Amino acid sequence: MKGSTNMKYYVIRNKALASAIAFITKEPYYTYEDREDNTKKVYSFKRTKKFDLAIDEIDKLVKKINKIDN
Repeated sequence: MKGSTNMKYYVIRNKALASAIAFITKEPYYTYEDREDNTKKVYSFKRTKKFDLAIDEIDKLVKKINKIDN
């Protein structure tokens, strides 16, 4: 996942992805109300090298798995 590397925090709207990143990095996420929809939550991480590596590797793995025919 490419993005600005100057950001201090990274917001994710998918709880499963946030949980996977937290599991891999052993870093907590912070939960907030979504500014666009106050009935939903967003999950924020500190932007670190571990976070960047985890999200990039998860993205690669998802793409690889989605290429496999059932």
